[in-house]
Amino acid sequence: FHTTRLGLLPCPRSPFSHDNNNTSVPPIRKKKFSLLEKASSFFQKSPPLSPLLSFLKQETTTKGPITVADYVKIALTHPEAGYYMKRDVFGRSGDFITSPEISQVFGELICIWCIDAWEKMGTPPNLNIIEFGPGRGSLMQDFLRTASKFPAFFSSLSVNLVEISPALKMIQKQNLAASKVPLTWLSPLDISSDKFPKGPSIFLLQEFLDALPVRHFKHTEKGWREILVDFDKENHKLKYVISQEPVDPSLINPTQTSFIPEGETLEMCPDAQVVVREIGKHIEKEGGASLIIDYGENFTLPTTLQGIKDHKIVDALENAGEVDLSHYVDFASLRRTIVAQKFKNVRVFEPLTQGEFLRALGIDVRASRLLEATKNEEEEKELISSLERLVLAEHMGTSYKVLCLCHFSFEPHAFQL
Repeated sequence: FHTTRLGLLPCPRSPFSHDNNNTSVPPIRKKKFSLLEKASSFFQKSPPLSPLLSFLKQETTTKGPITVADYVKIALTHPEAGYYMKRDVFGRSGDFITSPEISQVFGELICIWCIDAWEKMGTPPNLNIIEFGPGRGSLMQDFLRTASKFPAFFSSLSVNLVEISPALKMIQKQNLAASKVPLTWLSPLDISSDKFPKGPSIFLLQEFLDALPVRHFKHTEKGWREILVDFDKENHKLKYVISQEPVDPSLINPTQTSFIPEGETLEMCPDAQVVVREIGKHIEKEGGASLIIDYGENFTLPTTLQGIKDHKIVDALENAGEVDLSHYVDFASLRRTIVAQKFKNVRVFEPLTQGEFLRALGIDVRASRLLEATKNEEEEKELISSLERLVLAEHMGTSYKVLCLCHFSFEPHAFQL
């Protein structure tokens, strides 16, 4: 059994209860050292640091503590030592497994949803499919295999893949080499409405937003303060510290945080808001839709950042650059971002659970047909197990949500206002 990015992190029972296991800044306890211990520690050599930890030590020494967002960005995308930049991290041989890696049915049903949207758009002759963070290209492989059975839809497609990792980009090119549609790779720096390809587009973000940098805040007796990351010179590792400076009032909306009691934390992902805003702008002007699929909640969240290594949950500050970093997605924040733009031609729907979405697309019917084609009991059990992981509440069916943005010109399948 291999963990998803959701991993072992419990879904918060309520946003800010004192009894849930949220990441928080531990209290500072002063330890008294004897003169002999101090002398001994002075002559001990510090343990060797990894290249990335050495970089972070230098950064915090010269510039002071950094935001959690800066730490996540460095740990995941440092050009030489970032987690995503140098390896294949997906699947059973990697650190975690995603829905497209679990079953081909996931990508097939995403394609069916897009075909339905394309038909409701009036079957435009050119349609952009823009996938963010395509991993190994597994979703797009299943998507294009399914699309090829619908010639008119298939001939309209141009596929654009937003990827930062050179290593993953090479894997995507290999896995999609046989596709017969135009393929273009975009940089995350191109995430803006004016840099997306022109024309109607369907944006697919499957477990993309949970890896974007987040900022952490704590409600202290002095008000809101930001949680930062610093290098612990005594223990030669990273640690959380609390800034003494008040938080910029523009960062935290009092109407959305007034209910958070003193001592609790808050997690925000400004980059996610930028992404959905730019997607909304493009849909407003060019037409289309977007599916955002990730694990998260439809309310304001406390700190949820976690590390994932070898399908296990680990400390987010340990072994920087060697572990995946992931967090819950605040779907309520994404919806507020779209509503605040006051688009005339874009609407955003209440998120569905992944189980609801896949069942609305006919996963049960597809499963029955695949079961008829199994050759033995072992294949049958494996198929049932993989599909159950996608839809059952105790696996990914409830914790994973699906958010839809859509042009006003059509009604997207499965979603209702």
